[in-house]
Amino acid sequence: MKILHWRSLSLQIILAILLPLTLMAIILSFYSQNLHHTAMQKMVADRNLRTVELMARVMDGRVSAGEPADQVFTDLAGPLAQPGLVSLQVYDNTHTLLFEAGRSPLVDHTVYHESVLTGLGGSSGVAFPDDGHAHGSGSHVIAYAPIPSEGWVLVMDEAWEDVSSTELAATQTAPLILIPFILLALAVLILVLRMVVMPLQRLEKATQLLGAGDYSALDKPVGGTDEIRSLQQRMAAMAENLRQARQNLLSYLGSITRGVEEERLRIARELHDQPLQSLIALKHQSQAGNPVHDQPQLLQGVIDDLRALVRGLRPVMLEDLGLTAALESLTGSTQKEIHLPVGFTVQGEEFRLPSEVELSFFRVAQEGLMNIKKHAGATKVDLLLTYSSGMLEMALTDDGSGFSLPEKVDSLAAGGHFGLVGILERAALIGAEAHIQSTPGQGTTISMRYLVRTPPVPAGV
Repeated sequence: MKILHWRSLSLQIILAILLPLTLMAIILSFYSQNLHHTAMQKMVADRNLRTVELMARVMDGRVSAGEPADQVFTDLAGPLAQPGLVSLQVYDNTHTLLFEAGRSPLVDHTVYHESVLTGLGGSSGVAFPDDGHAHGSGSHVIAYAPIPSEGWVLVMDEAWEDVSSTELAATQTAPLILIPFILLALAVLILVLRMVVMPLQRLEKATQLLGAGDYSALDKPVGGTDEIRSLQQRMAAMAENLRQARQNLLSYLGSITRGVEEERLRIARELHDQPLQSLIALKHQSQAGNPVHDQPQLLQGVIDDLRALVRGLRPVMLEDLGLTAALESLTGSTQKEIHLPVGFTVQGEEFRLPSEVELSFFRVAQEGLMNIKKHAGATKVDLLLTYSSGMLEMALTDDGSGFSLPEKVDSLAAGGHFGLVGILERAALIGAEAHIQSTPGQGTTISMRYLVRTPPVPAGV
């Protein structure tokens, strides 16, 4: 059985709905009982006081007229007396019980009315004696009135808790008013559990499966309110984006791995085809003892091949002469390779930037020119480099075939445009902005802009 945590939504809903209603019911129950007690006492006390005052006046008149006191008491008390419930007594001024009707065997009236008889003083009134004096008879109301002509006192004792009225019965059943509200609260609680708590729990489980790599976990509807269903749809869309991004990343990593292997193969091939073959030829000529007349030319060829290889791996000109000279050399060599005019224009006064920034600009231009060579089918290429106050911008434009850009840049990898993904990644690594604009049949433009955050170093310093 799952134990509810104190922060769980189910427990907090229970505490917010059921607990207040339960406390309200308990408070109302105690209040209604106290109201019942007070109202019952007041009603019985007022009624009994009027009764004994009337009986005392009648008895006083009839006894004064010469009628036997016992007969008068019997006539008046007989209809009212109920054994165990209502009793009437007459005491003289010595506290001696003279007459009694409806005496309860559980009550010692001499002791029970002692406080009343002691404090009587010739006046009528009501007393509520301590239940302990009643020897288990329950709460009582005692009304008393004097009989002046004889110096007696008439006492009426009634167990008021046994008296019933519509008003007082209503106070007893007042807590029942809360039953419909409690049932309504339970219905609301069940509805909330079914429409909010349980769908959120299913959604939580689905997100756990998503975290474990199950990207389809959010496809199954969890139900619930419109807000929860909308939340699930948004999360499912995010999960699909994550799945696509992961697939693109894997494809990109695979492309990088293949690129590294292809680069290694190219380097190995170039070393084998040119420098290594020249060195082997020099070795054989030396071992044969033949004079090598063309030895300087062979060695110079090896040096030139190795330098070209090094330039491909790391543009030395970029470090020595700066970005402008490196790009000028790059466009010149590319023009020779693709046999197309490659224009290069520089605007503004050149300044130097950190090596990683210049290298990123160079690699972006290099990747863009390589894509033009492989895919564009262009007849004209232009590279524009602009130095301005606090800004370095570059734009590479061709009039080639172009292509359709996906709505999301992340989808470039899915379309196999790994070189373009690499351009965006290089720009992001140095905090630059890179944009790709292309239209089928109208060419492509790759632009890159870098905001200079530190004072640039003038070129040549």
